[in-house]
Amino acid sequence: MPFTPAHAIVALPFIRTPLVPGAVAIGAMMPDLPLYLRVGPDYWTTHSWWAVIPVDLPLALGLFLVWRVLLRPAVPELVPGWYARRLPDAWRDVSAGWRDTWGSSRRTLLLLLSLAIGVVTHLVWDAFTHEGRWGSALIPALNAELSGRPLWEWVALASSVLGLAGIGLWVQIWCARQIPRDVTYRTPTRVRVIAAALVPLSLLAAGVLVAVLRGDGNSSGWFLFLERVGTSGGAIALCALTLLAAGIRASLARHARDAS
Repeated sequence: MPFTPAHAIVALPFIRTPLVPGAVAIGAMMPDLPLYLRVGPDYWTTHSWWAVIPVDLPLALGLFLVWRVLLRPAVPELVPGWYARRLPDAWRDVSAGWRDTWGSSRRTLLLLLSLAIGVVTHLVWDAFTHEGRWGSALIPALNAELSGRPLWEWVALASSVLGLAGIGLWVQIWCARQIPRDVTYRTPTRVRVIAAALVPLSLLAAGVLVAVLRGDGNSSGWFLFLERVGTSGGAIALCALTLLAAGIRASLARHARDAS
């Protein structure tokens, strides 16, 4: 399957529109949430067309609020200085996330529409990169084999690489165009070191757990093994980074209250 973060690239065409690009990106990733957190609706529910409005949209909205209110204020404290000096000022304001999300009824409708568009792009993308979906039925050539693997699987791999590369390139170009500002880290260096180590350590831990407990590295093929390592490691890293971000946000909010 396409690597979940790669789905966020669909938000780029909406940057100069009235829609909310961040909401499009989160909506585009949300249907894969059951792969990382084994609670709530299952994978097949979040990937069903009937669930776009009653299930996927509320979940995507919840994730968007987690991003805006909890995670975003922590990002400037965790990224390298070159990026921190170029991030929008609103990202450093712990109260801006909630305030920027809600407003007029038009803003709310655009937010919900953005989330729904993101979800729909995920379902369409997956249709051409998974076995037995309507996309592979529409284009039978996707079921042909290449080097022992169906073509739709190679399309999933290629689109993941291109999606991640496209996002990385856009971030680099966008940051390079911003005027750097003087910023001061309010979080201890050791916290940033811990955050940087969480992702590789999570993937390593997931690889060991998947290989030892499930034996996928020997019996199910490397594609499945790497997929499960990615989802399990992603789940561990996601939970750990969320807890870390919550602590950072609480600390920043306390400093803001003390300063006022």
